[in-house]
Amino acid sequence: MNLRRSLLGGSLSFSLLACAQDTLHVQTLSFDSITTRRGWFQIPDTTHHYRKVLMHHTLKCDAATTQDQYDCGEWDYLTYNFIHEHTGSLDSAALQYPWFKVGSAAPPSIETVDVPAYDQWAEPAPKRTILSVITESDHAVGTADAVDAISLNVDRGAARSQYLFMAAELAAAGLQPGMPIERLRFPLLVGGEVGRLTVRMKQTPASSISTFDDVGLITVFHQSGEVFASAGTATLDLVNPYTWDGTSNLLVELATEKETSTAGPQLSATTVAVGQAFQEVGRDGQVRVNDDFIGLDPAPLSVLTTEVTILFRAKGDASLPVNTSVFEARNAQNQRVLNIHLPWSNGSVYWDAGNVGGSYDRINKAATTAETEGQWNEWAFTKNTVTGSMKIYLNGVLWHSGSGMTRPMTGIVGANFGAAGDRSVPYRGELDDLVIFSSELDAATIASWTGRRIDATHPAWASALYAFGFDETVDVPHMAVNAADAAHPAWLMGTVQRTYTPATSVSRASGSVLVRPDITFTQGSYTDVIAPLELLRPTPRTGVAREIFQVNGNSVLAVDTVFSFLAGQAYTYDANNVATDSLLITGTTYTNDTLDYFGVPFEVVNNWEIGRYITPYGIGLTLGPNGFRWTYDVTDYQHLLHDSVEVSGGNQQELLDLDFELIGGTSPRPVVNLQRPWGPMASRSYGSLSDDTQMAAVTVALDPQATQWTMRSRLTGHGHNSNDGNYPHCCEWKDNTHYLYANGTQVDDWHIWQENDCALNPVYPQGGTWLGSREGWCPGDLVKDHMTELTPFVSGNTLTLDYGITPVPSNNVGMAGGNYVMNMDLFEFGPATHALDAEVYQVKRPTDEGYRKRENPICIDPLVVLRNAGAQDLTSVTFAYGVSGGTVKYHTWTGLLKHMQTTEVTLPVTDGSFWMGDAEQRFTVTLSGPNGGVDQYPDNDTYTTHFALPAVYTENFIVYLKTNNRASENSITIRDQVGTVVYSRSGLSNNTIYQDTLSLWDGCYTLELLDTGNDGLSYWADTQAGTGQFRFKRLNNSTLKSFQAEFGRSIHWAFTLGGFVGVPDAQQAFAVSAFPNPTSGVVRVHVADMDGPALLEVLDQQGRRVQARNVELTGETDVNIDLSGEAQGLYLVRLLSEGRTATVRVMRQ
Repeated sequence: MNLRRSLLGGSLSFSLLACAQDTLHVQTLSFDSITTRRGWFQIPDTTHHYRKVLMHHTLKCDAATTQDQYDCGEWDYLTYNFIHEHTGSLDSAALQYPWFKVGSAAPPSIETVDVPAYDQWAEPAPKRTILSVITESDHAVGTADAVDAISLNVDRGAARSQYLFMAAELAAAGLQPGMPIERLRFPLLVGGEVGRLTVRMKQTPASSISTFDDVGLITVFHQSGEVFASAGTATLDLVNPYTWDGTSNLLVELATEKETSTAGPQLSATTVAVGQAFQEVGRDGQVRVNDDFIGLDPAPLSVLTTEVTILFRAKGDASLPVNTSVFEARNAQNQRVLNIHLPWSNGSVYWDAGNVGGSYDRINKAATTAETEGQWNEWAFTKNTVTGSMKIYLNGVLWHSGSGMTRPMTGIVGANFGAAGDRSVPYRGELDDLVIFSSELDAATIASWTGRRIDATHPAWASALYAFGFDETVDVPHMAVNAADAAHPAWLMGTVQRTYTPATSVSRASGSVLVRPDITFTQGSYTDVIAPLELLRPTPRTGVAREIFQVNGNSVLAVDTVFSFLAGQAYTYDANNVATDSLLITGTTYTNDTLDYFGVPFEVVNNWEIGRYITPYGIGLTLGPNGFRWTYDVTDYQHLLHDSVEVSGGNQQELLDLDFELIGGTSPRPVVNLQRPWGPMASRSYGSLSDDTQMAAVTVALDPQATQWTMRSRLTGHGHNSNDGNYPHCCEWKDNTHYLYANGTQVDDWHIWQENDCALNPVYPQGGTWLGSREGWCPGDLVKDHMTELTPFVSGNTLTLDYGITPVPSNNVGMAGGNYVMNMDLFEFGPATHALDAEVYQVKRPTDEGYRKRENPICIDPLVVLRNAGAQDLTSVTFAYGVSGGTVKYHTWTGLLKHMQTTEVTLPVTDGSFWMGDAEQRFTVTLSGPNGGVDQYPDNDTYTTHFALPAVYTENFIVYLKTNNRASENSITIRDQVGTVVYSRSGLSNNTIYQDTLSLWDGCYTLELLDTGNDGLSYWADTQAGTGQFRFKRLNNSTLKSFQAEFGRSIHWAFTLGGFVGVPDAQQAFAVSAFPNPTSGVVRVHVADMDGPALLEVLDQQGRRVQARNVELTGETDVNIDLSGEAQGLYLVRLLSEGRTATVRVMRQ
């Protein structure tokens, strides 16, 4: 039999009255301001004063947001709340600009020449010389009915040809199997120059060829082709004689290249059928870029509206991943319209397309090393705004896609290949074959043209805007011909280097030919000698595009571009890439200069940062129908909030409501001056802070009216910098100590490391690594300011301030590249407004404020913050506190608080009668009798909150815990109202189910499930930890309460049993949402507030089940459903679990 004892006491009607105060709300940005994040707003004039000013920063997830395709933005971005103080004064910045730039660089000087120079790369080319013939037999194949004027006749380029000689032909010619082919003879009709010549052979069962065969080729000859100079017979002595097996067909490849335009030989040849000869002739060039860019004539892009396809080949160098843009196009407002990061420093590829109000559509995906560096890859990026589809193809295969992308791609006025539109974040590596269509190519077309040079035979050629092969000769080093529209070329800017594919590797513009040279295969025995010679392959040195600028009023203009080539040492390298010789190429040296000018006059506007916020990881996140609110105390900035004020805040990832609550009265101490010793908010590198080149000691003049001084520091660490880019790195993930010095004395040291704060974020779970400790910030939270009282250290009318930080580790100097965003405001105050003034600064519990939901609701002791707002030391104060319609209790605090110091005070509650009140559910606390005297400012003595009651359970239940792979991190504790532990579990085993039936007396209890690893029972970024579950279950094993598994550090849950105060905890249907919706294929269904097994069904409009499967829910779960195989129309997605059902409609279009 279950016995319960009542803990309820008597109830008295009582209400606490707060002093009347005028409170004004000034609405600035609102949810209706979809993209507006800065504006002017009217605030009362300077005759109005406020004891407290609160800035309420509310975010809401909504499909109307424009930052990306998610209702809440994907990423954790820094955002700032500014007051822009307009001074009315004009100023003009003294600016400087280099006289010339080379790409994005401004070298001090550069030496150039007008003609190209070459580096020489040696290749092993052993040469065989036959001294005497012992025996020899010739076996000629061919009918001499045609002329081959192409195979060895190239003009400043390359030719590669593969020919099939059938086994029957070879046998008919008398070629003997098992005996080496020692020589090849070619009948020459006309002699000519042949440059480097490579002959390769292989045996093959193939009877025809439709593409180059690169497998198993044996090099039998690699030398110069001087033997082809005169008509007659040209004989090649094979350095590697080749033996035919007598049954296979024989493939012979001729590959030749030369840098001159001299005529080549013409060979006697035979007409053959399709499939017997395959050939490519011409240059296959690429460009190598580093701090360079290729500027496109943007005129063709003006036709873009709804569709686009961008194709190119890329081979990134070993420095990747770093921040790069391989292509970007911008509009007249300098806003991105098209952009490709390949990759960004996080290793992900980003495809951005379209623009509305500065926001663009984006899809992105993490790439492997092989996909971005070290090898050639073919990329295709498409968008269609009508279907909302964006796609990325890699080597002809769909690699990533997104839907719901409808922003138009209009208004482009500038575009760069190899760098961003402003020439920043340049690509590093080689690029080739840029083609842009004003139409969306389909997957089949992209796949069929992968590996091929796109030309006028392409089915979409009519919509081709650009086709750059980068095959020009070195004599045209700085221009790329647009094969789709010759009137709109591109220009190679900076120090772009042309490279050319060797003849043995060309393949992108190949095809069948109907002529095969006649070849005599010679067998025999000889005396010979092989000389270890080398061939030199010339590589053109870097071109130089030098842009020259001049001052034009308040700006600079590019007035000329001079194209030339880099002078200096031209090197010869051996086969091991070691320089063995050099030749000094002397030219003209240009010494850079500095252009001094003044920028356009502007009004001096002081941008005062009054708060900082980091956006949450928003994929799958909901912030509620009314949004989620964060509150900043900006009382000390109130002197900036008067009359017409320009305010800015946030970004466009979420809807933003920014409201100022102005509580009338007098502040504890008046601000007489505000100054920034180290200037406005700025990002500063860790290295410069460590070596004191930034934030060095500075002496400031103090206001003569000031009697108190406080430094307000707002610091956040960012960057993933280390010696090798791996953890540990700085400064997002490094716990540093920060120091402040006054007049040479250290007056403060503090940490901003958020040890547990992120894992206790009330906004959880998020769609990213939200719970990891960080330096000074958490995703989805405001940045906490740090106060340093400087008054005791001030003497005289000046103050020397200095900032310090933990030095950069000597064994990881790469951390120096990390950065801190820093704002340090020096407030100068007048004397305290009142001598004796105690203030209830805040109530942390009980409250239904969303920011406090991790520790509310409660039925334990209230927790308030006491502040000494008066000049005198505060040593005691009495609190009266209670709930509306309830019993008043009293508590006296004793201690020591200096002026403006705060402390948390726990107000004891000894029995459940305290919480018995009326339906208003308001908690009020009032203080009195500071230091046994009379408070001189009663307006701040009272604080009232609205609160929610705990859940009520009317039956015994089971505490159900399924541990994950890290059970040692977990423990469960349940305490009664006075803090006595009535249930606990620790020392848990991995992957184990624990079920304990609770039989407790009537009363109020508080549960805590703790995870010391700060990653809950489930965390998407740590799959090795596995997944656990936590819930309350009824005795019949159905779910009474399901808790989120990805909870970070702890779950706090208050509940009551029996007739105690509270509200019934009704079992609610769990939440389901779908994105994208409508969809053209895969839709992601997000399930919240449910865990355990569930049945997922998809029903069509006739109620027929078209898909069904079992899924496992983990509190917050994403389930992908592929509707691409279903007909267009409306579908109902239904999930059933433990008798609970949730549905969402999805449109397939």
